[in-house]
Formats: sequence, structure tokens, C-alpha cells
Amino acid sequence: MRFTTRPPQWPRQLATGLLVIGLAACSPDAPQKTQKPTALTASVSFVHRHELTPEVRIVGQLVPREMVRVQPQVDGLIVQKVLVEAGQHVRSGQPLLALDVTTTKLQQQQAAAERLRAWADVERMRRELEKMRAVADIGGISRNTIESNTLQLKAAEATAHAADAAEALASTRLQQAAFRAPFDALVLQRNVEVGDRTGAAETPYFVLAKDGGVEFEAFASLRQLDQIKPGMAARVLVDGQVPAAGQVKSAAVAVDGQTRSGRVRVTADASVLGASGAPASILITLPSRQAVAVPVDALRFDPTPWVWKVDERNVVRRQDVELGVANGDHYEVIRGLKEGDRVVGDSGALLVEGDQITAVDPRSPVAAPSARKSK
Repeated sequence: MRFTTRPPQWPRQLATGLLVIGLAACSPDAPQKTQKPTALTASVSFVHRHELTPEVRIVGQLVPREMVRVQPQVDGLIVQKVLVEAGQHVRSGQPLLALDVTTTKLQQQQAAAERLRAWADVERMRRELEKMRAVADIGGISRNTIESNTLQLKAAEATAHAADAAEALASTRLQQAAFRAPFDALVLQRNVEVGDRTGAAETPYFVLAKDGGVEFEAFASLRQLDQIKPGMAARVLVDGQVPAAGQVKSAAVAVDGQTRSGRVRVTADASVLGASGAPASILITLPSRQAVAVPVDALRFDPTPWVWKVDERNVVRRQDVELGVANGDHYEVIRGLKEGDRVVGDSGALLVEGDQITAVDPRSPVAAPSARKSK
């Protein structure tokens, strides 16, 4: 009898089992071991009460302190020469134009001559009337003749007085034709040319800044107007110049209904400000006070301000805020945050709503300028 030896089956069974286990592990339905996502490291600051010494900054321009538009008072005269230009300082009484006054001067001379003739007639009639009255006493002239000559004298006197007025008017016209500066001033605009006829233009011939004075003018928001009061100290800043000390002259009570803003004027030494029309700004330091404040590096804008607010589980949520005045590296918070709230600082650029973070003090060396994974 022959016996045949069969090879053992267990190696094949073992390989088959291992293959099945491997395929099962690779199956998408196989249970996977989940890894907990790594939290992001972010610098976190507390919202706290901060002593604010805020400054209000308003952008505007320099304007004449007192602007006067001047025009010749005599019509019909031809401009022969313009004697001053814009930007020139003039003294009170200085001629601004040379006008053709030939006709006006002739009229004044004629009026003066007529006045002299009229009063000469009056004197002659007075002497004649005195002689008539002397003869009338001895019966040489009738009473009716005396009364008639008296009436003629009164008429002559009225004519002489009218001649006085006419001569005065002609003299005034001649004086006014010498078109002069009414006061010391800076010429802001010149709107007249040689050959123009006075009285024909509606625009003023010259615009003058009385005494050459300028001051700052701007339009402030309602919130700014609530903080600004006349008499407050201010600094006027003009590009390329040293800030000039000034004082708030007026802060408008009436507000434009469309722009919701009002006019603010600040006076300062005109000699250090510059020319009218130059752009400028003012800084007004307000009284110090305590207020809830947030660090500037925690703020984001798109376009309104908001912050990443951190809850008790270190999860970040967007929080819109309403800001007040700025003071150095802090902003006053009017609405949206309260004292003790936590906000992400400048390391929030990579965060999204609902991220959980590892909060660190911004002063710690672990804090980074942008969010990163902790190691």
C-alpha cells in the first residue's frame, strides 16, 4: 500500500486571512481614527476702561476772516488801468483802479461854476431889495414891488441851495471815481480788465480780506460738534508749516439737514497760517475721561469696524462695534463691547467664524503677529 503525504493547509489559510483583513482596512467603510484639529494660537486682549485724552481732528481750509466784495460806485466810467493784483496787500485809501474821469471832472467843474453864479445872483438881489425897502419908506416904491422882489429873492436862494447840492454830488462822484481800498486788506480776487465800463458787471471787481486776516473753517459731524465748544484751544496744521496755536471761534448750532454737519471756525495768528484757500486741519484736545476702550490692533474694517470676540470656550465670533474718539493706541467703544470682554489682537488675519484658539497674552513671546498653529 502506498501512502501520499498532503502539504499542510494552515499557511494558505493564514495568508488568506491576512489578505481579508488588509482589504477590510482599506475599505472606505472601515472605521477611521479621527484626530482632534489643532487650535490656532492668537494674542488676546481684554477690553478695559482706559483714561482717554482724545483729540478731534477736522480737515478744512483757510478762509478770509472777514471777506468784502468791492465795486465802483460810479457807473459809466472806463477802466484805464488796474493798479493791484490778487495776493497783494493794500493800505486804506490806496487806489485800486485808474478810471477815466474826464467827464466826471467836467461835470464837477460845471456844477461848481453854477453854484457860484447862483449865489452871486442871490447877493445881487439882496442888495437891490435893501435899496428898494429904503426908498419905499419915503414912498418911492410900491409895496407890491417890494413883495414881488422878495419872492424872486427866495426863488434865487432855492436855486442856489440846489446848486450847492448839485456841486456836492458832482464832487462826491469825482471822489468815488478814485476807486480806493476802504481799509487795509489782502486782495483775494481781481475780476476787472482794462476797458471795462463800471456798472456793467455783476461780479465784484475785487474781493478783499479785511486786515489780511485768515482763519480755519471746516464742517464737523454731529458727534464732533457735541464735543467742540467756543473758546477751546486748538492747533491749526498747514502742510510744511509749524502748527499754529489757535482758539475755537464758533461751532455751529444749526446743522445742515442733508450733510448732518455744521460749520466750525478757528482763529489763529494769520502771519503764520498762510494764504486763503490753503488746505489745513485742526487738532482740538478734549478733557480727559474714563471710557471703555479697545486696542487699535484688534479692530478690522470692511467697511464698518468689528472685532473677533472670544467666548469662554475660546471660540471666536465676529462682533460689530461703534467707535468713539481715538486716543493713541486705543479707541473708545460706544456700542458692541463691554468691560472685561476678550478680543483677538493683530493675530486674527487667518481666523474664520467659529475657530477655536489657544489664547495668549499679546505681550508674551509666544504671541505672533498673525494666527498660526501651535506646536
